[in-house]
Amino acid sequence: MVDQISISNRPSLDNFWMPFTANRQFKATPRLLASAEGMYYTDIDGNKVLDGTAGLWCVNAGHGRKRVADAVARQLQALDFAPTFQMGHPVAFDFAEKLAKIAPGGPAAKLDRVFFTGSGSESVDTALKIAIAYQRAIGQGTRTRIIGREKGSRRWLRGHFGRRACQQPSGLSADSRRPYAPYPRHRT
Repeated sequence: MVDQISISNRPSLDNFWMPFTANRQFKATPRLLASAEGMYYTDIDGNKVLDGTAGLWCVNAGHGRKRVADAVARQLQALDFAPTFQMGHPVAFDFAEKLAKIAPGGPAAKLDRVFFTGSGSESVDTALKIAIAYQRAIGQGTRTRIIGREKGSRRWLRGHFGRRACQQPSGLSADSRRPYAPYPRHRT
């Protein structure tokens, strides 16, 4: 069981730099959450707070769901992580197959390949790399313009994508990186 946080055992707030938060103001009057169940958080004073963003878009099934917690526990006990470089786990393949079956557009859309990522930023970054590599693979390597929304939620990727795409990950040859680099610079 997780220890409940209270005013008497509140942690120091000095070291954690919170993203998208006015840190000085927050730390002057912190809003600390102690637990969650269903679609509500409970703060350290016992007040219920509606989780209107589904845990910042990652707890869409609700908090504290026993069925979900039990499934996660079973999987963690069997295998907590399986690398996807030259190896795999049947569950990942089964899940990819299920996703491909419900992809929009049906079989005609040919949305039958799944690439798993760990975050929205990583998803956008990977999708851009795949799109550029695809254009180069079909002989249209000059098609490098990417249209995005000004002030879009992934705007922090501008410029970052090009630097990451050109880096040589450990163990990968320059040929492995060639489909992605160089990436055109962002123009405003």
